[in-house]
Amino acid sequence: MYNFYIPLDHPDVSLRDWIRKNGISLTQWRKIKAQGIIKINNLISKHDSILHPGDNINISLPLKENYNLQPQNDTLNILFEDNYLLIVSKPSNMLVHPTCNQLNNTLGNIIMGYYQRNGVNAMFHPVSRLDKNTSGIIIIAKTPQIQHLLSNKKINKSYLAIMPISKGFVSEFVDKPIARKQGSIIEREVNEQIGKSAQTKFTLLANYKNYGLMNISIFTGRTHQIRVHAAYIGMPLLGDDLYGGNCYFSNTQLLHAHSIEFIHPITKQLINIRDYLPEHFKIAIEKIKRSSHVF
Repeated sequence: MYNFYIPLDHPDVSLRDWIRKNGISLTQWRKIKAQGIIKINNLISKHDSILHPGDNINISLPLKENYNLQPQNDTLNILFEDNYLLIVSKPSNMLVHPTCNQLNNTLGNIIMGYYQRNGVNAMFHPVSRLDKNTSGIIIIAKTPQIQHLLSNKKINKSYLAIMPISKGFVSEFVDKPIARKQGSIIEREVNEQIGKSAQTKFTLLANYKNYGLMNISIFTGRTHQIRVHAAYIGMPLLGDDLYGGNCYFSNTQLLHAHSIEFIHPITKQLINIRDYLPEHFKIAIEKIKRSSHVF
């Protein structure tokens, strides 16, 4: 996998020119064009994309070209599968991809183990990615071609979260641009000057004292979008210590990708998947109900 960051003072540049300038050979570039998965700011992108200041680029090649993704025998919660797609529910506290610091116990390892046990001739091509501590639905394409087809399809996504609420809160639509926070390689912030457009809608489903179970719809796909917008409106996700969330009831952010809807790129079938409230949400809700603390 190749990872790049475009400095804020760098002019717009084509993806090809940037990676060629950064040591990738012409032969490797051809492999990337033919087989690679290109993500710009976590969104699937094309090889002829133009890069802008502040962009994060992740490029992965098929596993034999990339890293040795060791199959692992572990529980896999499958929500949908056919010859082209595998849709699963990722638990909280699990990486999607191996990293140089963690080669095993990732969703990729477990899926490759599932393929191996069941004689599935496929590879690991996640169409989208979730933070380590975000649970819920992930779509896996079984070939790069299917992943590419899905990258051009509209996928409606919604999430569940537990957030602090004020009396009378019903819903709020947030339309505020997001950018990398100055001086941080991880944190994002609302930034009217250099941020990229981002829209999120928060809708209350149920309340528990001064916390609410929220349905969240996103209309763009910026890094940490939900977490940044929640903090911006003064309602940081429960357990999200990076953005000021209360960690009394949960030591991990309570964000769950609970629904997706899209047209299957091959069968043209409407795929509508739901993955309802996970156990760690239920535990936090019970703690809130029993607690005499007010935050």
